[in-house]
Amino acid sequence: QSEPKSVTSIIAFMFTLITHPEYRIRMLAADVLGALGAIDPILVSSQTLLDIDSPSMSGSMSTSGLSLAADDFSSFTHTLIKDHYLRLLKTCSGKALLQVKYAAQQALEFLGCVHAYKENALPQTIGGALSTVQSHSSKNVSASAKLSAAATRGVHAWKRFETSAYPLLHSCLNVKLEARAVNNLPTKIFNPSMPYEEWFNLFVPSLLVSCQAAEGASVLQSARFIAKFDPELATFVMPRAVICAVEGDTFDFLVAEINSVLDSVSGANQVHHPAVQIVLKIIEDFQSYWERHRSAQGSKFLEKIKHKVIAEASLQIGSFARAILYGELLLNSAVIMSKRTRVQQDFNKSKVFSLLHQAYIGMGDYDDARAISAAMPDIPLLSKASELEALGEWSSALSLYSHPSMPQRPQRTSGLFRTLCNVGSPEAATAVASEFSSHDGEETADLRSCILEYAWKMGTPGLKIIHGMLGKPH
Repeated sequence: QSEPKSVTSIIAFMFTLITHPEYRIRMLAADVLGALGAIDPILVSSQTLLDIDSPSMSGSMSTSGLSLAADDFSSFTHTLIKDHYLRLLKTCSGKALLQVKYAAQQALEFLGCVHAYKENALPQTIGGALSTVQSHSSKNVSASAKLSAAATRGVHAWKRFETSAYPLLHSCLNVKLEARAVNNLPTKIFNPSMPYEEWFNLFVPSLLVSCQAAEGASVLQSARFIAKFDPELATFVMPRAVICAVEGDTFDFLVAEINSVLDSVSGANQVHHPAVQIVLKIIEDFQSYWERHRSAQGSKFLEKIKHKVIAEASLQIGSFARAILYGELLLNSAVIMSKRTRVQQDFNKSKVFSLLHQAYIGMGDYDDARAISAAMPDIPLLSKASELEALGEWSSALSLYSHPSMPQRPQRTSGLFRTLCNVGSPEAATAVASEFSSHDGEETADLRSCILEYAWKMGTPGLKIIHGMLGKPH
């Protein structure tokens, strides 16, 4: 207890051995941990223990969010090699294989394995592993002191890999390929007409390029080539790249891309691009990370993404809980700002309440939707009509959808079609549907899909509508 650092180092080293391939070494590690007994956790440095990443522990970690080794780049790098580069080293060939080898070399250099290789300290086989350990631990203590600190760290990192992976990893240690440095940071690349796969394959490498000032920048920079052709690796490195870009204060590209994607579905825009799900997940995961760390750069990043845009985009893609969260945050921040400055903010409260109204209807929370409708008489007719439709009050909803002041938008047309069907006027519903049977464009595509789906549920009366919209007599 008088030397907590020593206790920490012993515990950390024992944890690296409890998954060793040799049963005898695992049992020795267990005996040492048992001899240490119960230890006050406050005496153990959490940062040192974060460096522990045995195969069994890392294998159980999630690879889909910022929770993956978010506080430990060494664990991230180890998992990157173990779960991705080793897989690609077995399957790639030609130029792609060279890129993978170079990226793996950069990752191994970060872990210290390249230093250990240059000092001839890396084992290649199980027998080599034992002889290497013995050569530096027996005879005298000064033998291990011959290794540099980086090489010692590299030996410990190397031993966390399966011995069957040693030959593949050795083939990466002397690769001569060098990547060209990127001088210009990327600008936004999103275009609503761009296919999702194309956007994702450009977005992640560009994000990795922006991580120039981050810890382990060389690891992320070298991964950008592989991310272009391997979506699985791109999905894995993206959360870590977000953290590195933000904490390195090089997140201008990320902010521009997020706002560009969210703008495509906010407000009057109705382009439901799959990229929206990605950027909303990025924001959600980084928010969780920031709540643990509260860094100044994290606050700066989150402030650059407007709550209004997140709320509107969430509503459009059907993420009602998130829309309510950011809608309420928007109201609260406006109230706080007004109290501080004693100046009425330029803030359209009616639009926010309309957004919350629609989100509550989507959630099935009709009591809150009614409360907003009663408190805000200037709620848009379209939102009120959606509430009445959700409550099954078809006649009242029809009167609002038919109101002369109702804006001519696809939601109004689809709502009018549904209410006409439910009040028993299939002929009028057919007339509404026929207006859009020959229209083109993404706006009417969603509307035609909605009408066809509802007409199919109508049974025989809906067949005429289906035939008319598809342009087929039978």
